[in-house]
Amino acid sequence: MNTNYLRSIVVAACVLSPVALQAQNYYDLDFSNPVQATNAHDSLGNYYTGNTTNFTNVAPTSGKSVDLRAKVTATTGNYSFVGTYPDYGSATGEPSGDLGYRYQADGYGVGGITYNLGFYQGGGTFTNQLMVNDFRLMIYDVDGESWQSESVRVNTSNGFYGYQLPTSGGVTVKNEGNGNFLFTGPGVDRSETDSSGAFILYFRNTSSINLQMESNTYASVGGKTGPLPNPVFSAIDGDLSMLDGNTTSFGNITVVPEPSSALLGLVGIIPLLRRKR
Repeated sequence: MNTNYLRSIVVAACVLSPVALQAQNYYDLDFSNPVQATNAHDSLGNYYTGNTTNFTNVAPTSGKSVDLRAKVTATTGNYSFVGTYPDYGSATGEPSGDLGYRYQADGYGVGGITYNLGFYQGGGTFTNQLMVNDFRLMIYDVDGESWQSESVRVNTSNGFYGYQLPTSGGVTVKNEGNGNFLFTGPGVDRSETDSSGAFILYFRNTSSINLQMESNTYASVGGKTGPLPNPVFSAIDGDLSMLDGNTTSFGNITVVPEPSSALLGLVGIIPLLRRKR
């Protein structure tokens, strides 16, 4: 067999295999059932100031019992975590069931929070982690201001395998190497319903993901001093209900070049085929 031909098959498998997963049923995630009661309120709604928020029955349409824990595991720079907004959207007249989060710059420079989302077998015990085979998250209101940028970093080690960017532009992505991909907003304030401040992330075969929320707050822009503290708010839509499931305002899925186990198996076959020639 022509090994160059086989290599082309392997490359095609690397490119097309994750795309084919689009046809599978996603776990639509709903963050309407928090365990912890909210203990603060602002114009965006009720929120919980603790670092850990548990949610039960986050995949009600999947036919499976799934719980989820949202936890802030780290803060960096001159930034602090403010709170989690469960069932976000209802207070603003938008589709509810999203997960809002807010952190703030207490000083200038780069920093933010690391937000971990962990899946567990349902029942409210949060003891047995659960592998989820395919889900997607739209993170929106990642916009920014003239004196502040907003970004989200993800890594392929968490099962991240693809993304969609808005066709209107606004959001950029940078492959930083080592499996890290940094998504940065347009740098100007955008409406939550404006897809130019949003992007869709695809994950598979994972029980836990880390979302590193990052901001750069500038001390001075155009001779004006940036305000402090400066809040950063974004939200996570686990079932794309904000868009009624419509992704036409986003481009095609860009596949993250991470070999699957099936691909690695094909690669391993090549030496055997050489010996049989």
